[in-house]
Amino acid sequence: MVTLKNINEFQLNIFQTSNIIFGTGIDDMKNDSFINGEMITDKMVLDEIKTLYREQYNESNTESIQTFFNDIIDLFSGKQQGFLKCDTAYHDLSHTLQVVFVFLQIIRGWNRKEISSKISKDSLTIGIIAALLHDTGYLKTEDDANGTGGKYTFIHIQRGIDFARHYLSLRGFKENQIESVKNILTCTGLKIDYDAFPFYCKEERIIGYALGSADFISQMAASNYPEKLPLLYLEFEEAYRYEGIEKLKREGALLFQSADDLIKKTPFFYENIVKERLKKMGSMYTYLSDNSENPYIDAIEENIKRIKLKEKSVRLDFS
Repeated sequence: MVTLKNINEFQLNIFQTSNIIFGTGIDDMKNDSFINGEMITDKMVLDEIKTLYREQYNESNTESIQTFFNDIIDLFSGKQQGFLKCDTAYHDLSHTLQVVFVFLQIIRGWNRKEISSKISKDSLTIGIIAALLHDTGYLKTEDDANGTGGKYTFIHIQRGIDFARHYLSLRGFKENQIESVKNILTCTGLKIDYDAFPFYCKEERIIGYALGSADFISQMAASNYPEKLPLLYLEFEEAYRYEGIEKLKREGALLFQSADDLIKKTPFFYENIVKERLKKMGSMYTYLSDNSENPYIDAIEENIKRIKLKEKSVRLDFS
C-alpha cells in the first residue's frame, strides 16, 4: 500500500524531487492545512458554518448540518462502517476542510455584495453538503485492499456522486436535493461545459461555481502548495497504472511524465486553465475580498512565482 508511512523507492524519488526543488522534506508536505497563514481545523470550519447561519440567516439551530459534518469527518477517518480511512496524501481531509472554508468565504462575500440575490439558507445547506462530499470519490471500501484512493483520480467525481446519492438517500433527502448536489459536484471537474450545463436554477449555478472556484483556490493558495505537488503526482501516477495510459490518452486526460514534469507545468496550468475556468465560473474569487486586493489570489500568484524561481534555480545548478 502506498502511504506516507510506507515509502518505497519510487516515493523516495518523489520526495527527493521536492527536496531538490524546494529544500523541504516529508513533514513540509504533510503539514497541509495552511491558507494565508491560518491553520484550517475541523473546529474552525464548523465554527465558520455556525457563524454564517447565525449572521446571514439568524439561525442558531445547526444540529442537522453538524451531524452531517461529523459524519464526513468520521468517514475520512475510517470510522464509518464499510469504508477505510482516507489514504490519499494530497486529496485528504485537510484539503476538504480547506475547500469548505473558502466556499463559505465566497458565499459570505456574495451575500454581502449581491444583496438582491442573496443565497437562500436551503441552498447554502446543499452547498455545504456538496463541499464536504466533493472528494469522497477517493475513499475506498473495506474490501478494496489494493493501492490507495489515488487510483480513482480520473473517476473520483462520479464515484463521489454515486456515494452522495446513496448516503443522502439513506438520510432522507429528496430526489431534487440529491440532483442538486450532483450538479454542484460536477462543477469541481475539468470537463464540464459551463455554457451548456443544465443547472436547475440560478442559485444552484452560483453554488456550483462557488464550490468549483473554492476547489481550485483553496489548494493553490495554501502556503505549502508547491511542496505538496509531488504528493499530487503520486495520485496521478497510481491512476495512470489503474486506468491505463493509452485509455487516458484517448480521453484527453492530464498526463505528466514525473513529479518534476508536473511541477514545471503548474504555472502553465494556472495561467491557461485555472484562470480561464475561474472566469467562466463567474469570477467568484472576487467575492473573497471587498477591494482590489485579494489575499487568496495573491497567495496563488506567490506560489506560482516560487515554482518558477525554484525551477530556474535548479536548472542553473545542474547546468
